[in-house]
Amino acid sequence: MARPLARLVAAALLFSPLAATVALPAQAQQAPQREPNGQMTNVLPDPPDGWKADEVRLAGGVIAMYSGVSAERTYSKGDMRVVVSATRSNTLNKAIAGSIANTGTLPPGARVEVVAGRRAVVAEAKTPRRLTVQIPAGTTGLLMLVTDSATLQDLAALAKEANFTLLTDR
Repeated sequence: MARPLARLVAAALLFSPLAATVALPAQAQQAPQREPNGQMTNVLPDPPDGWKADEVRLAGGVIAMYSGVSAERTYSKGDMRVVVSATRSNTLNKAIAGSIANTGTLPPGARVEVVAGRRAVVAEAKTPRRLTVQIPAGTTGLLMLVTDSATLQDLAALAKEANFTLLTDR
């Protein structure tokens, strides 16, 4: 039973646009605006040379469904845009780490690679083009990078600048 659930969560994570607003129940939509988590904000990299970054915000998309302890930021360089999100979620971390350990649970188009010195799930969708990198840290931390315009090398360079120390267990 756990394997199908892990596959479902992993698929939702891989193919859900993080920057898109998720349809939430009316009660959640009326909730007061929350601020991004300070520790997760400090996980996000400073913009590398030549890159610009938007203000940090509370993560959206599938992360918002599983954790309120999050932060995300959009980085841009020319026509490239990358959304980088950091969160603490036992559920999301276990789903991604489980897919890394048992690649049979990976959705089509996903593979395990080393990104920024860490094992990660990398998923590429062709239509529409979407590249997603998910890097678990410790037992609850997760860094996610999503783009429709940058390369895996661009995402790896941003991930390398993230402060993974703040994502690992203390």
